[in-house]
Amino acid sequence: MIRKAKVEDIKHLVRLAHEAHERSIYKHLKSDEMVFKKTCAFSIGSKQMFLWVSEKDEEINGFILGAVDEIGIPGIKGRAASDVLFYVSEGGEGVALAKRFIRWGWDQPNVEMVGITNSSGIETERVNKLIERMGMTPTVTTFTQFKESISHE
Repeated sequence: MIRKAKVEDIKHLVRLAHEAHERSIYKHLKSDEMVFKKTCAFSIGSKQMFLWVSEKDEEINGFILGAVDEIGIPGIKGRAASDVLFYVSEGGEGVALAKRFIRWGWDQPNVEMVGITNSSGIETERVNKLIERMGMTPTVTTFTQFKESISHE
């Protein structure tokens, strides 16, 4: 079952966020639990943000957090709905969450594009195929360099 997140879900979302962080390409970076909690609480009450959860047997096993904002390219008009963090553990309903986010995004005023990313880098090939099967088109590739990987010669 998928549903809108509630304030009492935040403690479970923190657990999932830690799980996602430990599995992600960002695992060596510090996380800030308080910032995550505040973002979740703000999202639950915001019309510009989206926070839904996947739940099975009364246990939350996934979530998608997203927002609507102006398209981030100077001179391009319109707004975009984008996910901020999308994570589902085993047995979750990732496709249903993603489809609900896409629908929500298109329902927002002046939205010209809706995007979902695999920004965590977890199971990239499988997740990318799942996102493509929902009618999304890959558009850009982001290349990242971490401080630890820089040669200090």
